Amino acid sequence: MPETIKIIIEVVAVVLIVFAMGFMKLKEDLSIDIVKLIAEAETKPLTGAEKMQWLVSTIYDTTIPLAKAYFTKERIQKLAQMIFDNIRAYAERYHNNK
Repeated sequence: MPETIKIIIEVVAVVLIVFAMGFMKLKEDLSIDIVKLIAEAETKPLTGAEKMQWLVSTIYDTTIPLAKAYFTKERIQKLAQMIFDNIRAYAERYHNNK
């Protein structure tokens, strides 16, 4: 019986590790897509809020259904805002150091 429990724990651990790695890869892919869409949004004749709404909807609509349980529109918006703020801060530091 103890050997069976050990095997079950090992299998569960492997499944959790694979799931975590998949989650990190998905978040990385979403972040890359968000950066690309931020650049695309800047070319659109929309207000800032409309650009954010467009970006969030575009990302959400292309996210696989299983991931939508975690990557809600609100989470995507927070991630997009954080990325945008980091891009802006980098651009300001770069501009100020020229």
